[in-house]
Amino acid sequence: CPYHPEPQEINFANHSDVIEPLLTWLTDNIESLVDDVTRPAISANLVYRDHIIWRGNYGRLNKSTNVPPNENTIYRIASVSKLFPTLLLFSLKDSGLLDLNADIRSINGRFNIKRPYLRQSEEKVTLRDMASQYSGLPRFVCVLYHYWNGTLNETLDYLNNQSLVFPPKTKCHYSNMAFALLADILSDKYLVDKNFEGWCQRHVVERVGMNNTGFVITKQVEKKMATGYMPDGSVAALVDLNWFRPAGNYYSSAEDLAYLAMNLMGMQYNPILSNDTLNEMFKPVATCGFGYIAEQTGSPWEMNEHNSYLVAQKDGDIYGYSSTLTIVPDMKLSFNILMSGSRPENVAAKVMEKIIPAFRGILR
Repeated sequence: CPYHPEPQEINFANHSDVIEPLLTWLTDNIESLVDDVTRPAISANLVYRDHIIWRGNYGRLNKSTNVPPNENTIYRIASVSKLFPTLLLFSLKDSGLLDLNADIRSINGRFNIKRPYLRQSEEKVTLRDMASQYSGLPRFVCVLYHYWNGTLNETLDYLNNQSLVFPPKTKCHYSNMAFALLADILSDKYLVDKNFEGWCQRHVVERVGMNNTGFVITKQVEKKMATGYMPDGSVAALVDLNWFRPAGNYYSSAEDLAYLAMNLMGMQYNPILSNDTLNEMFKPVATCGFGYIAEQTGSPWEMNEHNSYLVAQKDGDIYGYSSTLTIVPDMKLSFNILMSGSRPENVAAKVMEKIIPAFRGILR
């Protein structure tokens, strides 16, 4: 009996004694997270291979209506957006245009942040480091955060007067700036029109079939959104992150995240990346010390082990919204959840602890 059985097609009707109680548990637990004041809408799903086997949409779109959300309701996905710069990076690697371990200075020679820890020549910040929270770069460009909207050269000029927070490859350190900078530098070097958002639209959104996903929240998009709420119950402002858009400005729906997960599990006919590159993307980069948000860091994943399976998780939190996309690569299993308020707990971890043993038993 293999330790990790092959994630083959399952006839769920033959396993109703396991699946039905499992999905009932999932329904009860996710629905219980709705808070009419601070988290009135939740949309979630469970994906196996290329099928959505459970959907849950609970609560109401906002406090002024009783209309519930559905699978296409739009939420801001915050740091789940970091998948998009990572996909650009790995797509360029897939095309043979770059090495993941290349020094960022070989892509843009203007990058020359201060390196106080060792000799300048010995401190290489690689592309993979930047996509894996392992570069030592600061969390933000500056204290103004989302108000920063400089050009690439203006950003680099500012950064060159800053210092690394840690030496590269020594500590897991969350950096929004690393992903925004990665998107900006790669777009400037490799995209003919230098348009990161356009590349994402063509090569990810349209390819995957994500009909309710994008960067810019227009009035039309806003009409399809669940209203986000702050912890005190007030309506969250739809703040544009400007230069930081690649790190956190995307919006999406639970259905779209399910399609993206299918593609990243190699289960769609039109994959963004080759199988070899997908396998590379799901490899842990480093083990993180006590106090970090995950046991291991990946590109761009927070990675933890659950019941002997490595789980790749990407959480997002922004004013009035929280989101999680979770993939178990060796099981072709994904859980996704979007909430119109702050997360009450690590929902995905709780779900994985329940779901993985059940599916492993079925597959065996």
